[in-house]
Amino acid sequence: MNDWSPENIQRLFDEAMGSQPGEDAARKRTRLRILKAATEHFIRFGYRKASVSEIATDAGVAKGTVYLYFKSKNALMVAAISYEKVSQMGAFQDLMAKPPHEQLRAYLTLVGNAVKDSPLVARLTRGDREMKAVLEEGDETLGEDHNERRDAFLSYLIRSANPSLSDSELHRRVVVLNAIIMMTAQLEEPDLLQDQTVGDFSETLADIIVSGLAQRETQ
Repeated sequence: MNDWSPENIQRLFDEAMGSQPGEDAARKRTRLRILKAATEHFIRFGYRKASVSEIATDAGVAKGTVYLYFKSKNALMVAAISYEKVSQMGAFQDLMAKPPHEQLRAYLTLVGNAVKDSPLVARLTRGDREMKAVLEEGDETLGEDHNERRDAFLSYLIRSANPSLSDSELHRRVVVLNAIIMMTAQLEEPDLLQDQTVGDFSETLADIIVSGLAQRETQ
């Protein structure tokens, strides 16, 4: 994928959330009610223990209606993850409007804040086994697509910040940055944060990664 415009990202999220071309306003409202209820249940109970019947009740629809919008519980979970990500679209639009060298820093800060703002995304980011299984259970290509898009976007951000990198150097940086992002998703542990907020921690980490710790010698 080469088009990382906010419009294209929004289109991908809409597709993952089950949106259909030409969807009318009433159908969209029902779908979003189901997604809101499903997201709350998946956060509270986890995927396995969340009940589609109870999700339907909280959304104010019949259980069968849920399956009219989402073909399976698995598809509903994938849509719920995208529903959480859509809440970050404003920040993503701000990110993409920044100069290339600032985009990577802004993205790392955004990912760090997702720990508190988007619990399902945070579980996925830190490699939660249940979440990984969900992506692969219904369609084995889902997990692969997610990883490929994640790596492609990181490659885009890193290459924008440092165009001189070779392909092998770029690959190593993507691998390391992915590992750091997965570890960042553990920030719900108070012992790691100590006296900092998640936002403070994320901004400092982004600054360290992009700018480094050591003072560079000037020529």
